[in-house]
Amino acid sequence: MASILAMAACTSGAAQNATIKSNKFRWLDALKDAALFGQIKAAFVDELKADDPEKVKPVEPQLYK
Repeated sequence: MASILAMAACTSGAAQNATIKSNKFRWLDALKDAALFGQIKAAFVDELKADDPEKVKPVEPQLYK
């Protein structure tokens, strides 16, 4: 059983390293990446809205996100 776990861990680690090397992280620029930035903002519009105090009672609403 231990050998199966070790083999799974090695395989998982190798897959993660391959993914990391092939995907380069970069910050978005609001001007240069305006179309993509707009799509992301649109996807999270509900999440970024201020809380309605009546809907989140008794929790304190977040008025700014």
